[in-house]
Amino acid sequence: MPAKNNVSEKKSDSKAQILEYIKIAPSDVIKIDGYKLDPKIPVPVLISAKDKAKGDVSAADIKAGLIEALAHMAERQDKIAKENIEYYRAILLSDDNVINNLLTAGQVRLTKKDYKMAETLFKASITIAPSDVAFVLLASLYATLAASVKDKGNEEEFDKFNTFTLDTLLKGYDMFKDSTLLPYEIGSFHFREQNNELAVEYLDKFLEKATEDDPARKTALDFKRVAEEAIEATQEAAEIYDDALMGRTEDACKKALALLNKHLDDWQYKLLYGWTLRLSGKFKEARDIYLEALSKTTKDATLYNELSLCEWEVGSKDLAKEYVKFAIDLDRDDPTFPSNLAMMSLQSDALEDAKHAIYSLIEINEWDPLIDDIVNMYNSKSKEPLAFPPHFREGDNPYETHHCGCGHHHEDAEHHCGCGHHHSGEEESDHHCGCGGRHHEEVDGEHHCCGGHHHEESDGEHHCGCGHHHNK
Repeated sequence: MPAKNNVSEKKSDSKAQILEYIKIAPSDVIKIDGYKLDPKIPVPVLISAKDKAKGDVSAADIKAGLIEALAHMAERQDKIAKENIEYYRAILLSDDNVINNLLTAGQVRLTKKDYKMAETLFKASITIAPSDVAFVLLASLYATLAASVKDKGNEEEFDKFNTFTLDTLLKGYDMFKDSTLLPYEIGSFHFREQNNELAVEYLDKFLEKATEDDPARKTALDFKRVAEEAIEATQEAAEIYDDALMGRTEDACKKALALLNKHLDDWQYKLLYGWTLRLSGKFKEARDIYLEALSKTTKDATLYNELSLCEWEVGSKDLAKEYVKFAIDLDRDDPTFPSNLAMMSLQSDALEDAKHAIYSLIEINEWDPLIDDIVNMYNSKSKEPLAFPPHFREGDNPYETHHCGCGHHHEDAEHHCGCGHHHSGEEESDHHCGCGGRHHEEVDGEHHCCGGHHHEESDGEHHCGCGHHHNK
C-alpha cells in the first residue's frame, strides 16, 4: 500500500520498501520499546520485497511501518490505521523520546534534501502527539520546496507548496491558540507574500503573547512597521488614482511625487508618478521617470507599455514600437500590448509589424471586436486583405450576449471598457476600469482611466490613460 506524499517520490527499485499489514502469530512475542504487541490486531510493516520473500520481519520494520502508516493515514484513506490509531500511538509512545527523535531526524533529512522522508517524519509526529513545533517544521519543509521550484520558474508547483505552507500553519494554529510560534510564522508568511493586513493581524497576535525577551520580537516589530507603511502607501495610492481619474491630475501629480519621495527605491511608485505625469500631458517628464524605474526592474510589461506611449508622443516612433514589443514578450496574455503595436504600426505604415500584432491579438482572443476595427484599418492601407488563420471564429461567439460598442467583449454585468482590464458594470453611472480596482466616474463627458491606452480623436488628441493607442 504505497503512501501518497505531498512531496513527489522517485521511481522505486527492487530494494524499495513497501507498506503492508500483518498479524503477529500468537506464539510470537514481539515487544517494541517494552510494549508487547497484541496478536489480534494487525500492525503495519515497512519492508523490502526481498525481506518479505524471506519472511524476515523485525521490530524495527514494524516501528517504521507504524510511522509510515500514521504519517500518511489521511492521504491513503487507510481504514486499518484509522481504526487502530490509538493502539499504534501507544506502541510508539512507549518510547519517551519518540517525538523528539522524529523531529530531529526530520530536520536532518530536510538538511540533506531528503524531502519525502522529512515529510513522513514531521507528519508522523503531528499524528502521534501534535505540537506547534512540528507544524512549523512541516511548514518549513513546504516553504523550502516552494522556494526551490520558484527558482526554476515552475509557478504551478510554487503555488501548490505555498498553499501547503500556509494551510499547515493555520491548521496548527487552530489546535494551538496559545502558541506564539505559529502566529509569528503566519504573520511572517503573509509579510513575505505582501498580504500586509493579514501580516499585521497575526504579528499583533504574536506580540500580545510574546515575552519582552523573545528573540523574534524585534523582527516581528520590524515586519509590522514595514507592513503598516505599505498599507498607508496603498491608501495614499488609492487617493492618487481617484484624483487622476476624476481629472484632478495636478493634485494627483503632487501626491504621487510626495509618495515617491517616501519610497525612492521602489520602482512601482515611479511608475505611479510617471502615470500621473503622462495623464497631465508631460510626456518627456513621464518618460524620464519611467527610465528611472526601468533601472530598478526590467520585467514589468506595464512599465514598457507606458514608456512606449510616452516615446510615441515625443516623436520617437520606432523606439515606442520596440518598447511595446518588450511588453508583449513579458506578457503574452494581455491584449493591450499587441493592439497598441498594431495601431502604432498602422499609423507608421509598418504593415508587416501590424499584421504580426493582429495575429497575436487573435491568438489571445479571436472574438475581440477590436480586431475587426484594426483589420479594417489594415485592409484600407494594404494592397491585399489580411488573411485570417484557419478556423478563425468558428463556432459560437461566447460574448455575443452583449455588445456595447466599447471595443471589447463582455457578458451580462461584466464589462470591458476598452481599457485593457476587466471590471463590473453593475452601477448605472459608476465605472471601474483597469486602474487597479479604484472607483471613479466620468467627468464632463470624458472618461479617464489608467490602463495605459492612448486614443487620438479627429478634433485633436485625447489622452485617457487607459493604455490603448488608437484612432477614432
